Amino acid sequence: MERLVFVGAHHAFRPNSPTMRAVDQGFAELEPLVVIVEGFATAMGEDPPPLVAGARRYGAPDADEFARGEAMYAASIALRRGIPFLGGEPTREEELQALKIKGFSDADIAFSGMLGWLSQALRSGDIPDTSEESLVK
Repeated sequence: MERLVFVGAHHAFRPNSPTMRAVDQGFAELEPLVVIVEGFATAMGEDPPPLVAGARRYGAPDADEFARGEAMYAASIALRRGIPFLGGEPTREEELQALKIKGFSDADIAFSGMLGWLSQALRSGDIPDTSEESLVK
């Protein structure tokens, strides 16, 4: 019998966070055949080299925000266990076409593209608060 299991949690960037513990629990309870992670397109295929490099950097002191997140944590475990990993996202073109079909304008899409990084930066702690002083920095 095959099962599809989701580990849904808040984005995390610290090794001891509840999200990282949920990823650990998922691996402890299952022997997955493949791991699908958030943050990059499925079209990149199994174990895409740039992401393998990022997953191998998980835990490194100079790891960037993406390499510190739960997706690369899960991918790093998959690599150690010899389990292939895939992205679970559409390509940018697939996303744009779906948004246009739903009625979003080019301006809506551009605005999201320009400021989408902000929510991630807030969650990761790269922007500690939204005060004017902090945002100017």
